[in-house]
Amino acid sequence: GCFRCHGPGGLGGIANPGSFAGFIPGWRGRGYRALVRDREELFAWIREGTVARLEHNPVARWILSRQRIRMPAYRDRLSGEELEAIAAYVAWLQGR
Repeated sequence: GCFRCHGPGGLGGIANPGSFAGFIPGWRGRGYRALVRDREELFAWIREGTVARLEHNPVARWILSRQRIRMPAYRDRLSGEELEAIAAYVAWLQGR
């Protein structure tokens, strides 16, 4: 699940050599805002394991391809309700 990589409470910090910051980001703060600009990008990360904005940027695509731990695509594993629940939790964390 999510916390295995994003850490307890989704706070991040798990080492990820080769990634943008060297660790898996949490769901709040500057690192999150750089990778997720809006709700639709959050949904894309969860469903596809990436976002089009970064895939279309050659440097970002290269960095994403070399990181040791990659975001898995959950499109076939989560229902719409589960996706909404994750988005609500992340939004709640953003407000803290």
